[in-house]
Amino acid sequence: MGVRAGELGRTQARCPDSADELQRIVGTTRAIQQVKQLVHMVAQNRCTVLITGQSGVGKELVARTIHRLSARKDRPFVPTNCGALPESLLESQLFGHEKGAFTGATQSTLGIFRAADQGTAFLDEITEMSPALQVKLLRVLQEREVTPVGGTEPQAVDIRLMAASNRPMEELLEEKVLRRDLYYRLSVVHIEIPPLRERREDIDALVEHYIHRHALGYGCQPISLSEEAWLLLRAHDWPGNVRELSNTIERIYALGLGPVVSADDLSPQLRAAAPTRLEEPRPAGLPSWEESEKQLIARALEVARGRKTAAARLLKIDRHRLARKIKKYALDE
Repeated sequence: MGVRAGELGRTQARCPDSADELQRIVGTTRAIQQVKQLVHMVAQNRCTVLITGQSGVGKELVARTIHRLSARKDRPFVPTNCGALPESLLESQLFGHEKGAFTGATQSTLGIFRAADQGTAFLDEITEMSPALQVKLLRVLQEREVTPVGGTEPQAVDIRLMAASNRPMEELLEEKVLRRDLYYRLSVVHIEIPPLRERREDIDALVEHYIHRHALGYGCQPISLSEEAWLLLRAHDWPGNVRELSNTIERIYALGLGPVVSADDLSPQLRAAAPTRLEEPRPAGLPSWEESEKQLIARALEVARGRKTAAARLLKIDRHRLARKIKKYALDE
C-alpha cells in the first residue's frame, strides 16, 4: 500500500538546498512535518507517488517540490487535470497522436508523457480517468512506453509519474472507480495531506506567508491584522483549505485595504461563517466540540468492536481521517 505520512517514524539530515525548497510547504504541525519528511525521502528516486487530500490543500505544490528536489529538476514538470477534458481528448493529451489519427488531427503531437521525458508527469484528479484509460496508464507504468493515438509502434519514455486525488481511496476502490492494480502501482508512496481545519496551528504561519507573498505580488507593503481579524481567521473552518486562505489574503490587497485590516474588512462570506464562540462564552456544562467528537468516536469504536473501517463507515468519514482522530485523542491506548 506504500508509506503514509502518518506512519513515518524517522528523520533524515537535510542539505540547505532541500531545506529551502521544503519551506514552500508552510506549516509546523506534526502532520505537515511528516509530509515534508516524506517529500525529502522520496525526492531522489523515481518511485511513483500518490498524493491525496481535499481540494485546495496543496497537492500540486507537494508534487512540484518533489520534482524540484530530484535529479530531474532541470527537466520538464508537466501537469494535467484528468477531470478537465473528455475521455477522447484526454487520451490524446496524455499519449499524443499521429497526424490524421482523427478528424482535426492536422499534425502529430507528443502528449504529456513524451513531453515529460526525463522529467516528471503529474496527473491531478487521476480517479476521473476512465477504466479503459487506466489500463493504458498501467502499461505506461509497467513497460515505460507509450503508443500515440493512431500509432502502432510503442515509444520508450523515461518519466517519473505522480498522481493526485481529492477523493477517499477506499471508497473509490470499493466502488471500482479506480482499478486496484493501478492503485498499487501509483501508491508506492502515499502522501496524505490533512485539511486545514485539522491543523489549525498552521493557520498563523500560512496567513503570514500569504501576507508577504501577495504584498510582493502587488508591489506594496505587507498589511497588518487586528486582533479581531486574527481571531476570525483562526476560527474559520476553511472548507476551501489553503487555496481559500490565500484568496482571502489576496482580496485584501486587491481592494487596497490596510495598512491595518479589521474583521469588518474581511469578506462577508467569511464573517457570516464565523462561529458563535467568538461572540458568546460556552454555557456551563456544555461540552466543547473536541470533547463531543472524542465521545462520538469512542462510541463508534465500541459499536464496531474496535474495527476502524467499520467505525469510519458509521461516522461517514474516511478511515485515514478516523485514524488521525484516534491518535489525536489517544483512543488507541
